[in-house]
Amino acid sequence: MATQKINPSLEDMRPEAGAYLIGEFDGKKRYIKFDLNAFAEMERLYGDMDKANNALSKGSMADIRKILWLGLIWDEAILDEDTGEPIKYNITPYQVGSWLNTANMKKIIGDLTAAINGSLPKEEAGAEKAAAPVVPITQHALAAAGEEPDPNSQSPVPTGTGDSTTTSEQ
Repeated sequence: MATQKINPSLEDMRPEAGAYLIGEFDGKKRYIKFDLNAFAEMERLYGDMDKANNALSKGSMADIRKILWLGLIWDEAILDEDTGEPIKYNITPYQVGSWLNTANMKKIIGDLTAAINGSLPKEEAGAEKAAAPVVPITQHALAAAGEEPDPNSQSPVPTGTGDSTTTSEQ
């Protein structure tokens, strides 16, 4: 009996550079890819990348479904014959959401996070170390799937500063 890797490396998941196997759904192997087009579409949907990152950090199911859809549309675009721009996609966020359930959510969210992080530029050797842009969806989404405690349900740590209604902008 052949053994299967439980956590394959990103290289094991790629059929081509930048695409990652997410699973088989609707009778087809599905690969997610976060290229410039996916990030541009993400920016269009959310307004800017800061808003997209904030939405992801909250870990809402709607945002996870939407981000997974964004990673899948590269292989599902119907292009305009004249402009080469997408005019529609063969899948919808709703359809993508139907593929997620409590049995597969942990794996898919892990693969989604790895694909996004694997699509970001690598740090060059010798370059000053900047904060790594890590997608923080995993902990919140896994809590929603019942895999981990919800980080938002923990009691806040007292800071000793008390409640204040003033800000530096007032």
